[in-house]
Amino acid sequence: MRKAFLSIVAVFILVSSAFAQWPPYRSEQQDLAVKDSISLKHKLDSAKLVVSGEVYLVRPAREFWSHQISEHDPNWQWAEVGVYETLKGKKLVRNSKIIFLFPDSWDVAWVDYPKFRVRDRGIFIVTVKKMDLPLMPQRPFPAVKVSTITALLVAKQGDFQPIEKLNEIKKLLKK
Repeated sequence: MRKAFLSIVAVFILVSSAFAQWPPYRSEQQDLAVKDSISLKHKLDSAKLVVSGEVYLVRPAREFWSHQISEHDPNWQWAEVGVYETLKGKKLVRNSKIIFLFPDSWDVAWVDYPKFRVRDRGIFIVTVKKMDLPLMPQRPFPAVKVSTITALLVAKQGDFQPIEKLNEIKKLLKK
């Protein structure tokens, strides 16, 4: 009886140690890295232009058009970026400039989106979007005219990556 009990315990220990790593364990950090890589690959595939560079100028977009401010206004800004290297899209000469829009609002709807300041260096994942801009006349009456523009945007979470990820992004673009 005792031998039977010991053999059952031995089998239990053997089986439980075999299943201790089942399913094959990956840390949460590894899972997040894989998800981030897949998400980044998707962003890179859908981007019109991917460049590394540095922000030289940031200006409020309101200087170029006036519009009605809403509760969750994105506070659109223009950023001018000097290009170091073109990773995807039309090849740009080093030190050429691109200008894109980004939301600079700290409102709850926009708080996690990239905000740029002069001297920010990194990788810009640029998309193209047609935007309807409600233009407010300079007169004090409420007539609203809508103008559609095609804009370059770096306006979503993950559209800006640190320059340290340059090699990783190059590898993802080659896949």
